[in-house]
Amino acid sequence: MTRLKYVALATTMLSIAASTNASGHDWYTALKAEDGASCCSMKDCHSVGYRYTGITGLEIQIGEVWFVVNPASVLPVSSPDNDAHACYYYGSTRSIDESSKNYLNMYVAGPVIRCVILPSDS
Repeated sequence: MTRLKYVALATTMLSIAASTNASGHDWYTALKAEDGASCCSMKDCHSVGYRYTGITGLEIQIGEVWFVVNPASVLPVSSPDNDAHACYYYGSTRSIDESSKNYLNMYVAGPVIRCVILPSDS
């Protein structure tokens, strides 16, 4: 195979992969959270594990950690790929020295779960 054919093949494969990834993520963009704002900014929605427990109800797995889900965050739609998905970001808080009003420390507050989309069988 000539060099030109390799370049053409690689370009075609990258183009297909990019369009598949974009179209696979496009369905997130129309989703709205309970407050009416968009669930996703094209980078904060991911496939997640999920489970129900008798004590806390629905939990999702982000990395190795399970997080309790507010029932209001669960959207009344099913995921098109029959996987569970969550749209979340990591929030942060700062502690402030009240006398000087200077910031002391910044703490990562864990994931803020905006929306959860479950498979149709759940």
